[in-house]
Amino acid sequence: QLATGLNSQQVQGLASGSIKVIKTVSANVGYMWLNQDPKHSGSITDNPSFITAMRKGIDYAGLLAVAGEGSTQPGGIVPSQFLGAIKPDATTSFDLAAAKTALAASGYSGQEVKLTYPTDATLDGIQFTTLAQKVQAQLKELGVTTKLDGVPIATLLDAYRAGTAALVQAWRAAG
Repeated sequence: QLATGLNSQQVQGLASGSIKVIKTVSANVGYMWLNQDPKHSGSITDNPSFITAMRKGIDYAGLLAVAGEGSTQPGGIVPSQFLGAIKPDATTSFDLAAAKTALAASGYSGQEVKLTYPTDATLDGIQFTTLAQKVQAQLKELGVTTKLDGVPIATLLDAYRAGTAALVQAWRAAG
């Protein structure tokens, strides 16, 4: 028998005489998308200073801790083991002070930003609700008010394709 898509917590303690656990790098990449269309961004998520605040205000190590052992931060949407992948750089590192400076420069004044994510899909065994809650807590520390908007994947994909969601947490599956 074969089980795939298990998260790091689910495989802890499984390895025994009769069970072999093989860990591999996933080609799936989780990401957050900020809408750049002023009609749907609320004049928030399309603001370059707000984008900088979000990039600097996410504690990537904290998200990797949720994802578990072996998780890595990609530099872009191309999975790290694929040709053409880029490495993370200083623009995608956690710096709360720089994030707060950028947030102040953006003119953001506490407006609620809806974070849409799928409730009926996982990223390599990790519930998007768990990731969304972690991001919400991090953004609260930054000073950004988010409302979690968990929806079925079909609803999320409709909003994603139409470009109507302000902030989307999703994934790129390889293949």
